[in-house]
Amino acid sequence: GLAVKARSPYPHTLVAGYANGSIGYLPTAEAYAIGGYEVGQAYFWYHLPAMIAPTAARMVEDRVAALLEQTKG
Repeated sequence: GLAVKARSPYPHTLVAGYANGSIGYLPTAEAYAIGGYEVGQAYFWYHLPAMIAPTAARMVEDRVAALLEQTKG
């Protein structure tokens, strides 16, 4: 959420996470070196077929930033 807010073209951006169909945690690439529940176990308890890729958070961040830019008038 903080990364999206930092890249937003708007002075105020609110990111709502873990809502409406949340798939669980979306760890940053840096979190994989640390490990822990979010990286190594959460996917299992959220009934996902595999771990989330280390690049996934950045992919989501990039896409949301692009969508915010598209909405800017």
